[in-house]
Amino acid sequence: MDKIKIVILLLLSFWALQTKAQNLPADVLTVKNGELIFKIDLRWDSALQQQLIEVYDLDSAMVAGVFSGQKSFDVDGEKWQARKKGRNHVILQKPLQSQPTLGEIFLKMIFNDERTGGTPGYVNGPVPFGFNQFGRQSVTFSKSGNVEFTLFGHEDASEVYLAGSFNTWQTNELQLEKYGKGWKTTIELDPGKYYYKFIVDGRWMPDPHNLLKESDGVSDFNSIVFVPNHTFRLENYQSAENVYLAGSFNSWKDKDAPLHKTSEGWELDTYVDYGRHTYKFIVDGDWILDPANPNISQNEHGTENSVLNIGESYQFTLKGYPDAQNVFLAGNFNNWNPNDIRMNRDDSLWEAEYYLGPGNYEYKFIVDGEWIPDPENPKVAHSGEITNSLLVYKPNHTFVLADFEDAKEVIVTGSFNDWNPNGYQMLWRNNQWKLDLHLPQGKIIYKFIVDGEWMPDPANPVYENNEHGTYNSILWIK
Repeated sequence: MDKIKIVILLLLSFWALQTKAQNLPADVLTVKNGELIFKIDLRWDSALQQQLIEVYDLDSAMVAGVFSGQKSFDVDGEKWQARKKGRNHVILQKPLQSQPTLGEIFLKMIFNDERTGGTPGYVNGPVPFGFNQFGRQSVTFSKSGNVEFTLFGHEDASEVYLAGSFNTWQTNELQLEKYGKGWKTTIELDPGKYYYKFIVDGRWMPDPHNLLKESDGVSDFNSIVFVPNHTFRLENYQSAENVYLAGSFNSWKDKDAPLHKTSEGWELDTYVDYGRHTYKFIVDGDWILDPANPNISQNEHGTENSVLNIGESYQFTLKGYPDAQNVFLAGNFNNWNPNDIRMNRDDSLWEAEYYLGPGNYEYKFIVDGEWIPDPENPKVAHSGEITNSLLVYKPNHTFVLADFEDAKEVIVTGSFNDWNPNGYQMLWRNNQWKLDLHLPQGKIIYKFIVDGEWMPDPANPVYENNEHGTYNSILWIK
């Protein structure tokens, strides 16, 4: 929250300098523990009171009530509290809400996007596939993981910064260096999808040469860059007019991903999510296998597809069932395809290899047509009346709820699993409820459900109000 506080104060200070609010003190607005807090001096004259209303978009009747000694307010369904602090000062505060004041609009401008269920300022959920589209190459990549961002022009600017989902949108951390007729900086990024903007002398702007963009949730756009992890190549075919890539990662769209002609053939740098993917090239309308890839599999049409594995190999095992004829593995990592991953018998085990990245995966085994959870795995996830086994690969956060030793079931749910009320079941270990999960980067909103009763995390002081008039706990994953 300290970083958010700093960003808001800097932006609001800048706003104040550009408006008629120069006489308001810089510490009028702060954010702490999920609360929007205004520090008001009861000695302010009517002009300063009006500036407070206009600059911070506050209700005029509420501000008048503060100066007349009123202690609580209901403004558009939002609960405000005013408490005296000393003889001449009042603290006016409320939880951060979905109906924003001007201060919250600044917060949203930096950290939010407008997609339903979105995580502010960050990529939401897994991204199966992506590739870059530049009018002029303003972002370049090295094999070592270095990514160079370039802003062309703006030679008269005093300073230029880069901010994005990769550095929690910090405004003064990544300064670009001036070169010739532009600005450059190099950072190290893992493969994936990122949002970013440039800040030129305090003015935010998307990359003018990047054709990929998404709404920033206010009135402009964030630029999008994919740090690639795989290059698809097709040698020869120089006489072809068009070559496209289609596969399970882009729903087999036949004109979605065009390859670029090179001196040796065709290629496309891409980001492909973890897992097992099937694909083909489309050369002037003809669908062909990748001639350089010997890994192929049969498809439902009785033909073959090329196979690409991304990630780290993970071995699924099922003990017993020596008389089974067919055993398959299915999960959310392969869209629950019941005939995709065949398991092989090895002594007393059925085994199957699959490629995974960090994440939370639900799965089951299919033994001669019968779906069963993993009998060796105590971690489960519920979807309605269906219970699946839960594999957490490389967790990055542990949810903990102390006490409640008499509870029969404790579930953690939140923005990371679409608020599934039957979602991730916590385990009782060492006199507390625990569950390790892999959470996406950015802001996470969550609650515990103890025997059907929803409650925020009593050990987490950071929270915000919600549309139900209750509180959600908040944590930030870097």
